[in-house]
Amino acid sequence: MENISKRNSNLELLRIFSMILIITHHYAVHDFERYMSYISFNKYIIDILSLGGKIGVCCFILISGYFMIESKFTIKKLWKIIGEVSFYSYSILILFTTILQPVNGINFKIIIQSLLPITHSLYWFITCYVVLMIISPYINKFIHSCAKEELKKFIILMVFLWTVLATFIKADLGFSNLGWFIVLYTISAYIKLYFDISNLPINKIKIILLISVFVLILSSVTINKIGEITGIIGIVTHSQYFAQLNSILVLIISITMFLYFLSRKNFNNVIINEMAKCVLGVYLIHDNVLFRPFLWHTLLNTDKYYTSNNLIFHAIISVVLVYVVCTIIDYARKKLIEPVWLKIYEYIEKERKNHIKSSCSK
Repeated sequence: MENISKRNSNLELLRIFSMILIITHHYAVHDFERYMSYISFNKYIIDILSLGGKIGVCCFILISGYFMIESKFTIKKLWKIIGEVSFYSYSILILFTTILQPVNGINFKIIIQSLLPITHSLYWFITCYVVLMIISPYINKFIHSCAKEELKKFIILMVFLWTVLATFIKADLGFSNLGWFIVLYTISAYIKLYFDISNLPINKIKIILLISVFVLILSSVTINKIGEITGIIGIVTHSQYFAQLNSILVLIISITMFLYFLSRKNFNNVIINEMAKCVLGVYLIHDNVLFRPFLWHTLLNTDKYYTSNNLIFHAIISVVLVYVVCTIIDYARKKLIEPVWLKIYEYIEKERKNHIKSSCSK
């Protein structure tokens, strides 16, 4: 979406790491659902594996806000995303209506979502992200119009309403995924505009990050242990309570992780940059509503490892395979399909300009 080759590869490395967290989360939450009310040692492991998914999502938005606050929204960027999303949603739909047998069948809703993937939320993240892109010029105007202290107060207020109260008293104050993306966008924009990255207390950031990760893991283990001791099944089903998208722990971990990668010594690595370009494609392939159950249930047989001593080994191999294979597929798409898609845009844009020019000359 942006010119990654000229960027600090630290943030591109964070993109890759965030996608690995998301894939690991998907490994843990898909195909294990039927077992999650039963306590076992592997349940502790599965819950820990699942904790990083929302952190990865938050990091993606923080990275986007950091760049987009000083960049211009263009139709070409939107066109590029629409092409990528449409390519995978259409291709996978065709694949599962002609060659492969879908695990859960195909209904009318899935067909509509696949044909209109952005407007009908085939991927919730993509729908929210595209809307965020479209309204980003207005968000940027709001941010730039605010004085530093005003913007800080806005961020503190929204974090209090949607994070602190939501985490500790489960308050429901109109939270939405898109609204939260706007808050994260504003936080990263504030960091870009007002933080002196060279003077960040990196050691304190690392300590806060490590403590927060430890507390998040401990929260999951503790909730499971309470459920195991009391025998109350309802308790163990909340073992990921503090790993929600707007949890205070998730927010702290996401921001400190973002600041850690941002404050590292700049470097530029072509391989990392190229791999980072493919992370969206990795998401679109492995978490497609049709391909997802086929991947975890049919190809990788994840549910068979719930009671296995090889669970951790299987998880590592599965996540690495999913990431590598999907990256290769998307790299091929970028080289073969995307140039054609962009040429279509250039042709349409050229014709539009010619039309405007001929209209003005009359």
